[in-house]
Formats: sequence, structure tokens, C-alpha cells
Amino acid sequence: MAPATAAAGDRRDAAYLELLGKGGLWSAGYEHRLDARLGVGVAASASWIADERLLSASPYLGVVVRASRRHAWFAQTGPQLVLHHVRAAVPEVDDHGHTGAAWQATSGWELRGALLVRASLSVIAGPGGVVPWGGVAVGVRW
Repeated sequence: MAPATAAAGDRRDAAYLELLGKGGLWSAGYEHRLDARLGVGVAASASWIADERLLSASPYLGVVVRASRRHAWFAQTGPQLVLHHVRAAVPEVDDHGHTGAAWQATSGWELRGALLVRASLSVIAGPGGVVPWGGVAVGVRW
């Protein structure tokens, strides 16, 4: 494990929880840095509301646009894959579900170090149109 005084660039892995981010209402994510500027990650979530189930996975490629020792401006892009299932309210009607995909482009600010804090804005484009989105994340780097 990296010492507590290590530079942010020495910490190659991160795990985080995100509110209103890549996974919709919430997501759990993992990211691995390939080098000082490039990284890959995935954010996934599952929500059950009454008879609806919503599962999402959002793999992404990330780049550090500009960074100092403690702060960074980042950009990420990748698909958002969604499975939506609705249980029928009455036995005479079949359950129904569908899968979908969209593309996400995200940019934001992060606090770097052992504690990871991010705030971001996204644009999501899919069959239903283009929508703005935002989120915050908190996690750890090692």
C-alpha cells in the first residue's frame, strides 16, 4: 500500500460511490490509471422501485486534462448500458423489459490523494435525445 504522503500520481486504483453520476441516481465505481494521464473505469448501479428494476453499467476511458499535486480537471467518455424491467401489476399481463444504450461525455474537478472527491457535469446522448446530468463522488485511492 502506498504511504499516506505519496503523490496522487502514485495511486493507480480508486473505488468510489457516486450520487447522480454515471449510474443514474447512484453508482459504485472502480478506476485504474494506466499512466499519469489515462485511466479506465466502470460505474454500476442497481435500483428497485416498486415493481421496476433498473440495472446500469458505464465503462469509460478517462484522461486528466490538467493537474496539480492536489487537484485535477478530468474528462471521461464511454457507453451507458441499461437494463429496465417492469413486473406486471396483474397476472394476466406479461412482465416486460428492455435494454438500451447511450453515450456519455463527462468533465469535472477532483481532489486527489488518498481521499478522492469529484464533482462533474455530463452530456448523455441516446435514442431519447440529449440530456445534461451531473454528479458527485467520494472514494479512496490506493
